Amino acid sequence: MMKTYTLILTTILSLFTILSCNNDDESQQVQSDNQPIVGKWHLISKKAGMGDAITFLPNEVVWEFKNGNEIIRTINMEINNTVLALLHPYHVSGSQNYYLDEVEDRVTFDLDYMPEGQNSLTYPFRIESDTLILGEQSSYDASFIYKFAKD
Repeated sequence: MMKTYTLILTTILSLFTILSCNNDDESQQVQSDNQPIVGKWHLISKKAGMGDAITFLPNEVVWEFKNGNEIIRTINMEINNTVLALLHPYHVSGSQNYYLDEVEDRVTFDLDYMPEGQNSLTYPFRIESDTLILGEQSSYDASFIYKFAKD
């Protein structure tokens, strides 16, 4: 009788543990699928207009998209006039807000440190494998393309 009771109790506890783990995994997967942009990304390259892309070393420039529409930008390189020009308007480390429009595949960044009149910028975005691409090539020189690798 005692062996049967112990076996039943062990089976119930094991089943509860297995089911609890599965529920957590599913909820985390749903969150990740709903916000594919969430996570740490390091800048690979920036292309301006029709010119060549400028490349960056891993972790020199890191953007971390967090749940709750916060982005943290970290610049791990010396900011001089050349780097400032390359990264402008994203040359400031710190946190800002971002907003995803997943229907239009666009992301808007609040830039509260910019002069009045230009407090946000919007880019189309797409994710290909582990590469985040912001911006698009257009037929005129005013376009920018940022490429990031997922950390």
